[in-house]
Amino acid sequence: MGATITSFTGLQNLTNIQSFQADYNSLTSVDFSGMSSLNLIDVDRNDIPGTGTDSLTSINVSGCTSLETLRVSDSNFSAGFPDLSDCTSLQFIDFDDCNLVGSVDITNLPLLTTIDFSGNTELTELIISRTQPIGFDANEVIVSNCAFTQTTVDNILLELASGSVEDGYIDLSGGTNSTPGEIGRDSLFVLNSRNWSFDITNGNHTMINVAYELLQTNICASNYTVDRYIVSGSTIEVGNRLYQNSDAWNPAIDGWYRIDGDGSVKFEVSGSKGEIISTAPCGV
Repeated sequence: MGATITSFTGLQNLTNIQSFQADYNSLTSVDFSGMSSLNLIDVDRNDIPGTGTDSLTSINVSGCTSLETLRVSDSNFSAGFPDLSDCTSLQFIDFDDCNLVGSVDITNLPLLTTIDFSGNTELTELIISRTQPIGFDANEVIVSNCAFTQTTVDNILLELASGSVEDGYIDLSGGTNSTPGEIGRDSLFVLNSRNWSFDITNGNHTMINVAYELLQTNICASNYTVDRYIVSGSTIEVGNRLYQNSDAWNPAIDGWYRIDGDGSVKFEVSGSKGEIISTAPCGV
């Protein structure tokens, strides 16, 4: 690899520049202050030469009022999250693997549709607002492999569910991200009804084998025995909350369950009715 760029000066003299790209270099700090015509900045993956260590530790975007896209992944912002308060036109921000620590508040960015904060293993809180169009037009919300508390996970899901965006995608899996609590699980039902998809950190689950019983047959008479992972807890919680399939949490689909008067959990598949009857395979 040839020599990489370590610094820029005089950028402010380029008063009409709209796009700036200098990824895969060795920048340590960049000053874009006052560049009100900029709508894209890409300074991803700047490393100290020969080390692979993130080199970019400071970026100044004050006065960048037209900025719509900001890519700064693989930087080192452990000393603090950059000030984006003037960047009210931002729609896309990429801060994955940026060594962020503690809490980050991005509620002052009203037009955000896509965010990526994945890989910030010491980021415990991300604050968003239900008024932001995050996820709009099938855009992604990537916040995997962080260290979110259950309160943070619940709050993120609640804010998204309290908005009006449809067809989004959120990844809250991996790292030490917590599993959703009751607020988060209820929010997933709402998001599912608006055609969101999601990957959520697995919780404490119990695997059970569900025997599907047609009303016309005896228990275990059919071959429809399948494995499901369900959220641990009471049978009512199992019926009313989530089931786990593969690596993603999903709300139970419409008609998958009902609660009888005796509190037992029932489910329906293709119009047939059955009951969760065993924690062992059918016939055991």
